[in-house]
Amino acid sequence: MFKNFTPMVLATVFLAGCAKEKAYEESEERIINQLKGAEHSKAAFDCSVEDPCLWVPSVTDTPYNVAASRPFWQGDEKLVVTKFTEDKLQILQIEEDERFSDNINNFSPVAEFEVEHVDYKCQEDSLGKCSNVEVEDESKTWDQKKFARLEDFSVVEKNSLPIQFNELFQAGCYSKVDQSFTGDQKVKVDAGAVNIKVKVAYEANPNCVMLKEMEDLRYLSFTVDYHYSLVKLSSIADPTYKKVEYPSVDESYFGFFKTVKKKKTVDNHDHYMGLRESYMNRWSPSKKEIVYYLNEDFYKPKFADILKSTKEAINTVNFSLAKANADMKVVLKDGRGKDIGDVRYNFLVLVDDPQASGVIGYGPSVVNPKTGEIVNARTVMYYGTIKKFISRAYDEMVEEGASSFSAQAASSTPQAMSASLPSSFVEKARNVEFSNFYNVQGVWQTSFDELLRMNKKPQDMDNDTLNQSLKAFKEKMDMLAKQSFFHASNVNFKAAVEGTGNKYTKKWDQLSEEEREEVIAEVLPLVWKPTLVHEFGHNLGLRHNFYGSTDSENFYTEEEREQLGINREVTYSSIMDYSYSNLNQLSVMGKYDVAALKFAYAREVDTVNGSVVGVNGTLASMLNSGQFTEAAPKKFKYCSDEHVGNNPLCNRFDEGTTNVEVVSHYIKNYKKNYSRRNFRNRKYDFSGRYGDWSYAISTFNTLSGIRQFFDQYDQRVFRGDYDGEVSDSLKDVKQASDMAFDALMNIVETPAYHCMEVFVEDGQIKKIGRVLPFNEMAKGTKLEEYGITFDIVHGCEFLSYYEGQDSNKMYLSFGKYFNNSLDLTVPFDQKLQGDTSQIDARGFWMDKVVASIMLSSRSQAPTTIGAASNGNFLDYPQYKERFMKFMNGLLNNKFTKEVELKTGGNVVGKIPLTYTFENNHKINKSYNPYVNYVFGLKKTQNDLKSVMLGFLKQNFDTSSQDVDLTRDVNLYHDFNAFALSPRVDVSRYNYDQIVEFKNTAGDVAYRFGLYDYNTHASELAKKKAVVDKIEALSKESAKTLYETMVQTSNASSADDVQAIIDSIEDESVKELVSNHETEVVDYLNGNLTIKGILTSFISLTK
Repeated sequence: MFKNFTPMVLATVFLAGCAKEKAYEESEERIINQLKGAEHSKAAFDCSVEDPCLWVPSVTDTPYNVAASRPFWQGDEKLVVTKFTEDKLQILQIEEDERFSDNINNFSPVAEFEVEHVDYKCQEDSLGKCSNVEVEDESKTWDQKKFARLEDFSVVEKNSLPIQFNELFQAGCYSKVDQSFTGDQKVKVDAGAVNIKVKVAYEANPNCVMLKEMEDLRYLSFTVDYHYSLVKLSSIADPTYKKVEYPSVDESYFGFFKTVKKKKTVDNHDHYMGLRESYMNRWSPSKKEIVYYLNEDFYKPKFADILKSTKEAINTVNFSLAKANADMKVVLKDGRGKDIGDVRYNFLVLVDDPQASGVIGYGPSVVNPKTGEIVNARTVMYYGTIKKFISRAYDEMVEEGASSFSAQAASSTPQAMSASLPSSFVEKARNVEFSNFYNVQGVWQTSFDELLRMNKKPQDMDNDTLNQSLKAFKEKMDMLAKQSFFHASNVNFKAAVEGTGNKYTKKWDQLSEEEREEVIAEVLPLVWKPTLVHEFGHNLGLRHNFYGSTDSENFYTEEEREQLGINREVTYSSIMDYSYSNLNQLSVMGKYDVAALKFAYAREVDTVNGSVVGVNGTLASMLNSGQFTEAAPKKFKYCSDEHVGNNPLCNRFDEGTTNVEVVSHYIKNYKKNYSRRNFRNRKYDFSGRYGDWSYAISTFNTLSGIRQFFDQYDQRVFRGDYDGEVSDSLKDVKQASDMAFDALMNIVETPAYHCMEVFVEDGQIKKIGRVLPFNEMAKGTKLEEYGITFDIVHGCEFLSYYEGQDSNKMYLSFGKYFNNSLDLTVPFDQKLQGDTSQIDARGFWMDKVVASIMLSSRSQAPTTIGAASNGNFLDYPQYKERFMKFMNGLLNNKFTKEVELKTGGNVVGKIPLTYTFENNHKINKSYNPYVNYVFGLKKTQNDLKSVMLGFLKQNFDTSSQDVDLTRDVNLYHDFNAFALSPRVDVSRYNYDQIVEFKNTAGDVAYRFGLYDYNTHASELAKKKAVVDKIEALSKESAKTLYETMVQTSNASSADDVQAIIDSIEDESVKELVSNHETEVVDYLNGNLTIKGILTSFISLTK
């Protein structure tokens, strides 16, 4: 590399040597090593306890398609010293307690070089005179030599850089296989700074990554570039800076990052109170300009608009600083030629590549560990990632617009199907005609024999795996949040698209490249500016404030918004909140942010009467000493990452100022996200193998967010301080709990995908026919000929299509796809090939099960202070009644609920309908083993009631609870039965009742014992007795029963019904019609079967 360059170098050095009249000329080897950065004076690495250095590691470049790492991510800064040994240069983290700094082993290793110590002298001639030729001086010992040749470099520390961070959660996923220095110099030393650049090659463990195609094998090997900066602290810190004490009282007013110093007592304890000092992280107020360098991507012609938006965003930051009386401003400069990662330079970085990690913004800072002074910061904006999410949001907006347009057109067209269904239709739907009557003596036997081959006793379900995953997920998100990153999941891209107006009607795939560029150009600034200002808030020291959406007293007024150039309503007091929607979020710093900056940089606070008071010392000391006698400090609502989950109103990306408003937002958001979460849309890869587990985690987190509003209400009731009539705030708590319950129950009650057969004349529904699960309705149609005997997306619409245009029969749909399903309209060749778990719609069964867990669970984390509740919804009669009604319907295979009837994706009406569970509420085993393990899916198909009751009874089993509640014991008995051996003499049992099920050969196949207090089992036993009577009827009696029930259903009055019953000559039939009309109707409709009763008994034994 340097071979052809050497003569010129030597000539240059020779001239320089002459000019400086050096005693002898440096050797060629020495010059080349110095040019390579491989040899340096040891004095350049002089970091001592008295004059320490800051060590800051960073990621620079990474592959865009590897989520394990992220470009320009920064690690934790450390205060270090350097130490040369005979063969190493060690970089060591300082022991903060001076009492223990004499022991070098108390200094933690950070990094090290293998070194060779060298020095030089003039080669003497035979007379002992200098010959003007330089040679190495071998006479000196290693510690006397002035120079060091740097060889292998290794990092010893554990830091928060992405791969090391991931290894904290999944150890063994990544191993380093190679490392090399990058750049023209191995180690660059200048002006009190040492900068090291290395490229590391990694190998990923296949068990830790998702390999979907053979070409994915390439991603098991990848490289990451790192930059390690070692800078004299004294060269970048302000020697006049005064640290700001930051106690918890001050933090409760304004949230800043802080530096915590921990001390030990004289008897060497460090776990007592009063041993920690906290300092606010902020820039030195005497720094009039904070210079940020823009990386070279900003100056590419295609980013001219982004550069303009960036400058506009920084102008708003400077406006806020001025409004906060902070005598400083941010200045942008061209950073080309400077290194990102060199701690001497602040950077604003644009990353063009889309990142697999989904992060769109990141704003870390570096502080002086002794004082909390911010000495360096960077903001990284992931342009390519922002761009990646726009197309999906755009399609969702277009689809919603098309749906709305279709609905409007339908309501305005005379020939369209009426959205207001006729009352006769509604009435008829409540009493659907009987299905064809089959031979009652043999209708159930075949399916019953098949049932005998199923597993009888699945193992008890253990959800420890799920709990561990949820905990790991929460810990990971919390740690990431504390690193000042902004993830794409925190931005409502769809709202940003909507902000451009409704001028787009074509889907993304139908747009030309020019039209796509136009959309991107309009949408990106709507996301770019607020994200950039948010990250600069972090750079200035501000932490997240998730109360920003609730602090309505400190929202900008209409007049203030007009002065700021904001032409829409803004419902946030802080840009440090994660806003749900771009339409009502701040694009400038909010009132809280300005007040916080004033507190940090001007050391002033506003008071409730509008005056400004200077802060001397801390707010805590001023409050305690009564210095706010005339007026108290103006209070802003503040909570941050560690508070999330403790209060339902303190949350990321929520909306609303009250419990009711926030829970309404969560519920609305959950419903809106159904089409995005559960359908393929434009995704190339949408699988059950990988997607089911992440969907499970997401569903638990989403629904627990709704459940928490009940926990708040329950805690108030438990403490005895709830009285709904006392205050609006308490009413708000109760109403939010009611809404959470209603939302969870609606999920549980949502039926699987059904079709309703209707007959239409002149665009009006005149008559309805059958109401069946789609897989049943498809029998005997073209779809069955094509092998479609399972749910498919738009299945009922396909049935209408095959009826033909001239037919007056069509099919409406209701419910949601229960299991993972296919969409025949999605081009097969456009999906990921070779993966048998590819799906087009993710089943809704998981939502139903998780919602039932949220309703019955006592596992929500209670407070650890004072009285702690551990309740669930079923402790309250107003909630329990509806839940028990559903469970009764589940066990008895019949439930009535108002449903939305749809066709073509449009709602045409709402109607109460009775649906069943037996034929299409069976959970298919997942391709994902974790899902199968957690939800107890042991068989190919698993009854919903068995899975639900498994969790339900687990929640009622007080042996696993830390409380002994009689109500739980009673509920457990309500839903219990005992599986008995068919081969043991029944006289050995002492149950109140024994129920037996026989196979076709007449042998007892299943036997159950129950006590009178096993209420559901007792009711099922009664129903079985009725079915046994019906099954025992002769063919003639069965026919009479059927004809009689048809007559009674058509009777016009109660007297007519009684007359029909009185005319029955067959006493067996008469007794059934007189005493068991409901059971007979259910039996004839196929809702009540021996198979269904048996599966309910089995589920009660879980």
